[in-house]
Amino acid sequence: MAVLAEASVTLDPNVDVENGNLVLNGNMKYGRVNLPSNVTYDTQKNGNSFGSFYQTGQVGWESPEFIPVDVNRKYGISMDVKASRAGAKKYLYFACYDRDKYRILPSYIMYNANSTTTLAKPLNNGDTVVYLTSTAGFDDTATQTYRLGFIFWNYKDSTGYQYPTHSYSRNVCHDLYANTGINKSNNTITLKAAWNKGAVPQGTSVSQCNNGSVYSYFGSSIPYNMTTSWETQSTRVSGTSNDGVDLRSYEFPPGTAFIRLGAINHNDTTASDKVWYTNLTVRDITDADAIDSLLDAQGALSTRLETYITQNADTLRLASSAKYYTDAEVKRLAAEKISELKINPNEITAMITQQINAEVNGADGANTKLKEIGSYWTLNSQGVFIGKTNNNIRMFLENNSLSFVPGSDTAHPLAKFTTNGLEINRGTFTSGLTLGNFGFIVETDGSLTFKKVK
Repeated sequence: MAVLAEASVTLDPNVDVENGNLVLNGNMKYGRVNLPSNVTYDTQKNGNSFGSFYQTGQVGWESPEFIPVDVNRKYGISMDVKASRAGAKKYLYFACYDRDKYRILPSYIMYNANSTTTLAKPLNNGDTVVYLTSTAGFDDTATQTYRLGFIFWNYKDSTGYQYPTHSYSRNVCHDLYANTGINKSNNTITLKAAWNKGAVPQGTSVSQCNNGSVYSYFGSSIPYNMTTSWETQSTRVSGTSNDGVDLRSYEFPPGTAFIRLGAINHNDTTASDKVWYTNLTVRDITDADAIDSLLDAQGALSTRLETYITQNADTLRLASSAKYYTDAEVKRLAAEKISELKINPNEITAMITQQINAEVNGADGANTKLKEIGSYWTLNSQGVFIGKTNNNIRMFLENNSLSFVPGSDTAHPLAKFTTNGLEINRGTFTSGLTLGNFGFIVETDGSLTFKKVK
């Protein structure tokens, strides 16, 4: 495939995002369009890709595209990688950005646990002492400069939105004081130099700051130890947390609105090592994962019922060499066993409904696929209806029969399969009816003939 010039193709996100991939040109279909500026396009491909790009030596890259994400949904992130030499290493990552497209560094979300307090007095330029409501949670044994400072929880973005305490703040200052400057007896901290970063009002929420990894790394190993064959490295990412810990490969840091994919060098990569990348992928997998969860829940329920039946086979057996049970005795035994099992039809309905609601009514509240699944069956104390409630014809499955019923009228089935065979109450046979070797045949003149047909 010939390399396409950047200006020769216009990408339309509504047309060119293939198979749900949010990365434009992630499979190199358009040559080097939308690729990092410091990589080289190559015709080597893997799987459904149209090409790849590579770098040589101890270098890294980050995709130029800001990919919008919703932290309340789940995403699958992956890329295919190979190297010219086995053992070359890279850190594969996704970088997170806020709604203003500023990088979210770990220091903007991390803080020392239990240190959060408020300013007891305003902090103004020229002050050398910070007055806090409490210093009980401040670590006065810390020696790292990135822990000897403050994160003020009063950051506002370009829209004027102020992020909540313990979420995201760019108002972070490191290396402000020595650990000996923390005075827990009078709740003050003496600064190494006069404050010069602007006034901070009394009552502002503040914590002792911290820092961590630069990116959210992923892969089968970190750094990823490459081979000379194509391998797919991936992660699943969803949700966010305000616990003040480092960046993670499985969730977004608070404040995330966009992500970008990338890789950075590791010292085990030599100047002559060449590394290829293709099939850069970010997919919203919320719906697929929700259906998997529902199937898992149904499977667990089936296993529970199967285990119970196996363990209580003798008691549940309805016939033995000594006796056949009457209908009343069957109902009594069934009621006893259901009571022991602590599961009744209403509970089963509630369990599955709860699972569906948990997946359907998430933050977006719009999982139409699961709503459609749930609309096709109804469970009551007698059995299971299959078909939408407003359908004229539905199937009704109970212990010893399968009926075709009008609406919800189980008392007047159109037809029913039982242990005795097929019972038909109403029906129209348009071409014939066979009984053993004989049958009623509709002749071409419209008459009906009963004759041997086999």
